[in-house]
Amino acid sequence: MIGLWTLLGLWCLHGSARADHRRIGWLAGVFAIYLLALATRENGIMLGPMLVLFDLLGAWRLPVAQSGAKPEWRRRIALYVGLASVAVAYLVVRSWCLGEGPLPRRPYFYWPTEPGFAGWLPYKVLSDALAVFAGLPAMPMAEVPWMQARPLATGFLVLLLLTVLVVVGKPLWRTPVWWGLLAGIALSLAPSVSVFSMGYYLYMATVGWAVLVALWARAC
Repeated sequence: MIGLWTLLGLWCLHGSARADHRRIGWLAGVFAIYLLALATRENGIMLGPMLVLFDLLGAWRLPVAQSGAKPEWRRRIALYVGLASVAVAYLVVRSWCLGEGPLPRRPYFYWPTEPGFAGWLPYKVLSDALAVFAGLPAMPMAEVPWMQARPLATGFLVLLLLTVLVVVGKPLWRTPVWWGLLAGIALSLAPSVSVFSMGYYLYMATVGWAVLVALWARAC
C-alpha cells in the first residue's frame, strides 16, 4: 500500500508541477495521497520529504507547460510548508493516541547506545541494501549473524552490490534521475537510521528501486 501511495503521489506531484502548482485538483490529490500513506503505516511519513525532493529536482528542468517559463517558487514553498504541517500534525496525533508505553526491543530494534552497535551496523546496512534490490522486506540468508560468521561470503555480497549499482546506474549517472532516486531511497530509510528496525521499513525503498530499474531499461 505504501508503494502504491508513493507512485500515485509522484504522479500527482508531476501533474501539479506541470501546471505550476496552480491546479487545485492536483494539489488536493497530493495531500490526499499523503494522508492515505500516513494512515497506512508510520513510514508513510517519509513520502512528504520524497515528494519535496523530486519536486525540487523537477523545478530546475521542467518548464511550465503553458508558458515555458520557470516555475514560481512561492507556490512551491507553500506546498512544502503544507506537507510539513501535515507531517507534524500526524506526529502529534499519533503520540497523543499511543500515549506512554514500552518500546520494542531486539530483534525489532537495536539502539546505538548498546554494546556492539558499531560493529553490527555495516552488516545491517549491507543486508538491508541487498533486501532493497531484491524487492524483499528482509533477506534471512544474509542477516547480520550469518554474514559475521562468513567473511568470504560477505565480501562476495559487497562485490555483488557494487556490480548492481554500477551496471544499473551507469546510464543514468549524468542525469538527476539516478541521484534523485538514491536520495529518495535514503529518505525512505531515514526514520530507522538510529535504530535500524528489522526490515519493515524497506517497502518504500523497494518502490524507488523498481522505478529506477524501469528508467534504466528505458535509458538502455
